[in-house]
Amino acid sequence: MLSDFEQEELSSRLHVTAEALGHEIKSSLVMLMVDDLGDYPYDEICKALVRVRKEHAGKLTLKAIIDRMQKPDTRPAANEAWALSLPAQDESNTVVWTDEMSQAWAVALPVLESGDKVGARMAFIQTYERLVAVAEAENKSPCWRVSQGWDTEKRVQAITTAQNAGLLPAPIANKYLPSPNVNNVQPSKNGQTRVHSYVSALLADIQQSREQRIREHQKRLAREQSKRQERLKLFEQQRKTLETCFNSER
Repeated sequence: MLSDFEQEELSSRLHVTAEALGHEIKSSLVMLMVDDLGDYPYDEICKALVRVRKEHAGKLTLKAIIDRMQKPDTRPAANEAWALSLPAQDESNTVVWTDEMSQAWAVALPVLESGDKVGARMAFIQTYERLVAVAEAENKSPCWRVSQGWDTEKRVQAITTAQNAGLLPAPIANKYLPSPNVNNVQPSKNGQTRVHSYVSALLADIQQSREQRIREHQKRLAREQSKRQERLKLFEQQRKTLETCFNSER
């Protein structure tokens, strides 16, 4: 939201811009435009007004300003976001995701843990698309965050991949990397290309580790089966002991 000072300054700039375009604008209309622009960053509005004065022919309109506003960086599509979030099942994995992905995952995880992967995916996509629609309506840029796993090697791989895709600036990435000497990679100017690059790289990493996760799951099942057999043996021994005691008392 714009501060009171920013609203006053914006009102003045709107009047001046209208005059630069060769017409006057009513104060009541300026108030409405200030209110409609309230969710946009003040600096971006000012930059857009500069472009309006340079490029626009005709009367000052809200559309002329918004059309020249810098658009938020692109978010992953719903299916891509689901694929990027799946590694969060394993606490050893580090996941780099947006706020919308994190919130959608929180909704989908209980469904996934119940064994319904199809239902979990549907819950994730529905929640994610709703959250993204709200964020875009409010002109919010995607905020990429790190959900840190305990495996150091996987963490370095995930952070490096995200940094190379331009999703994490070096100062943030360095907090999660063992070495402070991390290459300072410039983000791509094209948000969609940047996201797709990250998705492709991370999906390749997921594919490589899939067999390892399957083996770990099989080992875990084997351990659980072994523990169940041990408990059954112990129970049988206790039963025989009680039976012997009972027979001796008789």
